[in-house]
Order: sequence, then structure tokens, then C-alpha cells
Amino acid sequence: MAKTITAGLLLLFTTAAAVFGLGVVESPPVPIHAPLDSTDTFTIALEETLDPIVYDVLLASDANSLLVLGGLYEGLYSHDPQTALPKLALAEEATASTDGLHWTFKLRDGIRFSNGDRITASTFLESWLWVLSQAHKLDSSFMASLLDIVKGANDYRRGLGPAGSVGLRAIDSRTLEVELISPAPYLPALLCNPAFAAVHPSNRKTGSANTPLEIIASGPYSVDQADSTAITLRKQPWYWDYDGTASDFIVVRFLSGRDLNLTYLERKIDWSQAYIPTETLRNKQDMHLFPEFSTGFFYFSAAEGPYAQAKVRQALSLLIPWDSVRAISKQVFPTDRLVPTFPISQQEKEHAVDVDRGLAFTLLAESGFPEGVGLPVLTMAIHRGSQLLEAAHFIADVWSKELGLTVVLDVVPLSLYSNIPSQSPYDFAYITWIGDFYDPFAFLHLWSSDSSYNLGNYHNPEFDQALRQAVSSPDINDRQRFSGQAEDILLAQGAVLPLAHGLSINIVNTAKVSGWYDNLLNIHPLKYLESK
Repeated sequence: MAKTITAGLLLLFTTAAAVFGLGVVESPPVPIHAPLDSTDTFTIALEETLDPIVYDVLLASDANSLLVLGGLYEGLYSHDPQTALPKLALAEEATASTDGLHWTFKLRDGIRFSNGDRITASTFLESWLWVLSQAHKLDSSFMASLLDIVKGANDYRRGLGPAGSVGLRAIDSRTLEVELISPAPYLPALLCNPAFAAVHPSNRKTGSANTPLEIIASGPYSVDQADSTAITLRKQPWYWDYDGTASDFIVVRFLSGRDLNLTYLERKIDWSQAYIPTETLRNKQDMHLFPEFSTGFFYFSAAEGPYAQAKVRQALSLLIPWDSVRAISKQVFPTDRLVPTFPISQQEKEHAVDVDRGLAFTLLAESGFPEGVGLPVLTMAIHRGSQLLEAAHFIADVWSKELGLTVVLDVVPLSLYSNIPSQSPYDFAYITWIGDFYDPFAFLHLWSSDSSYNLGNYHNPEFDQALRQAVSSPDINDRQRFSGQAEDILLAQGAVLPLAHGLSINIVNTAKVSGWYDNLLNIHPLKYLESK
């Protein structure tokens, strides 16, 4: 990303109460605004799914949940609606030292939660410490380990160091200082995520998620109503940019099939992330197709047993003609690389894993499974809506024919195996991962031994070392070189098997909608959306 690093977290506390204190109880008068207009509503359609919206910022990792949470929670930065690059939000100013290791954030004056409580520098300090403190307890937050660039954060997150050693310091009510262990060009973008927003003390729960109506918002909206069919958000009066929030209400509806098509034809949808057939569209220009900073891939996810062994994983991957799998799945941007580069359509396949039966059988024999004899049943999962059933059956058939391996293939909700990777019941699975920021680390951290979201339950000292070198390198060329080395290790070992880089598909009512723009992260902040 063009914006450099974001720095230091140096933490000084005089008492334990200062770490997780509730602050001063206040009852300020509610700001006076014009009454909300129920007709000033922007309606979004999401695919009806068995995966519920996750309202817990620690656990939310799917795009639907992050879309909703992005309207409820705001941090120091938020996403620019046109580029998805970070822009200042609850912070009005950010300054960095010349070495990129120390950052100072100045908060906007008078910012408050939706119940009127003040948001201060201590709010952020306490919120981030809470995220870190829960990572090892819940084995959950996929974002927590990304704060390891902060001094002392890794030790505190793993229960090996005190809160006072973390590089965070609230200088006064509006000034937060952060100290990093190495420059991190992606940090402003990282801080756009709801996990690092201002979270009200009553919503910092341990081991239990918030119900929608319990959320005290720091973002432009609060929850008005929520059930399994729809969520209604209403503009909250304490938000600092109340007048800059385009719509009074945001309605998110979960639709599919005939109901989706009819609702669209009745002009009751402004933006649909659920697919609507081309022949149904009133205006062909309503369909927006755009490259996405994402990759869809199969990956080994077993935490123990034969399928957690590097040689077994590599052997199984060497038996699959992956170009055939990509062709079967009819991908627009097929690839053998995990990290997207641009332009996506012109990426060269320089590191393809070719079929090598000889090496595959050698690796299996070295692992104690000659010609696959003794390998247990392999469980495979793809999620509903992934449209990869034929490709998954193809992979299973190859392993069955080559090794006599029994493969059990399930089509299940994504959350069943992706929310908490260490608890996944599957040995092999598929996911599409959208980078949270424009940096290889957005993908590579998923396989770090230290990651709080180790998707593949992967542990490789050589990979970890290359990734550490990439993260700590101030030179962009060195950073790219070490990132490439880390990625090559993953690919060579068959830990991850990329199929394609992403293509976002959105249906937008072109004649009425403003504030919605195509961008590579496919992120569209709710506060800018308006239906005229």
C-alpha cells in the first residue's frame, strides 16, 4: 500500500483498573437531529445461507459479517469507498517517526459511542488489549496475531508477558502512541478492520458473542432489528460524521432463487451480492464484474495424523493434475499462485505443481504408507455456493484410483470448518480468501505457526523464518523477495493448492445508487451508500 506503516504501542498503566476500566459514567443529552426518514433506506441483498452473521469482532471472518460489522464499529481508520485504501476515521491525525516504528494518533474531539459514552485513547488501548488477551483463550480471532508487529503483543497474546509490556500508551484522552518492532506498511489498512475498532466495555465479552441489539456502536449505525431473514440498521445520533452518513437506514436481506429475482424485479434491492442471472437484469449495466484481491484454493487442514504430515500432503498434491481441476471449475483467472499480483489476467504460471507419480509414491513410502496403504479415510469439505462440486469429486476420484483411498466429501456451511481452524473436522477443504490489505502478508499469515488463525494448522520453521524476514524488512524489494520465498515453500509442500484469483460480481441499481464503487478489495462502506 502507498501509505507507510503505523507505529508504536508502548503501554504504561498505574493500576490494573486502568487497563480494563469502564471510565466515567455520563448521561449527556442526546444530540438533536431531524427525525429519521423510513423512506431513506438503502437495501442490500445477500445470499441466503446457513452461515449466520457473526456479530463478535473476535470471530467474524466472512465477508457478510464484516460488511455488517463495518457499519457498527469504527476505528482509527476506515476504508475509502472508491479505493478501499485506509482513510482517517475516529482519528483526525496520524504522524509517524522517520523509521516508521513510532506512531502518534490524535483522536477527534468529542467522539462517543451510540449510548453517549466517550471514546478516548484508553478505549482503543483497552480494546486492542482485549483482542490480544482473548486470542489464546478462544483460539479464535483471525486478526489478533497481525498485531504481533506491536512491541510485546506476541508475548501478551500468548500469555507469556504482561499487558504493561505491550507497546501502547494513552498519553491523554485524545492521544494514543504505538510502538512497533518493525515497519509495517499495511498497518493503517489493518486498523480498518472491526477487530481493531473502538469496542465498548460492555461488548468485550469473554467466550460469548454479543446479540445484535446489545451492540453499543462506535460506527455510523446501530442495530434496529435483526432476525434470520433481515437486519435493519439505523443511523445513530452520536456518530461524529452523522451528517456525512448518506442513508438513515440500511436493510440487509437474505434472499435466493425466485424470491431474490422477484425482489429485484420489484425494484426493492439497491445492491445485491447474491447472484442474479443476466437474463433477469433490467439493465445489463447493473452487473459489475471486477478483479478482486482474493484467491480460491484447496488446502490441507488436518491438525494431526497422516494428513498433517508434510510429505503425505505433498504426495497427495503431486497426484492431482491441477490444470484440469482449474479447467473443470471454469475459473476466470486460473492461477497456481496464492498471492495475487496485478494485472491478474496476465499472471504467469512459473511455479506449477506438475503430476509426479514417482515422487508421490516415494514420499508416501518414506512416510510409512507405501502406495497409500494404511492411509485413513480422508474427509474433504467445500462450502455451499462454492460451485466446486465437480472439481472436488475429480480430486477424490484421482486419489481413489491411484491409492485406493476412501474420500468422504461433504458440502457444508463455511463456518463449520473456517471459523476456528484448529477445531475443523476436515482434513482437506476449500475457501476463497480476500486480502484485508494490499500486502502478501494478508495471505501468508494464514500459515504462520504464530498465527491466531492458522488456517492449515501448518508448522514449518523455514516458512516462519522467511515470513519473519519479509515482515521485518524495511526495503520493499527485500520484503517481496522473502514473501515470495515463503509462498514457494507452501506451494512446493502442497500445503495450499490455488485454483483462481477472484472476480467480484455485484448487482447495483445504476440509475439510483450513489456512493458505491468497484475496488479490488470489494469493500463498500455502508455510510456512503445512498439510493436516490
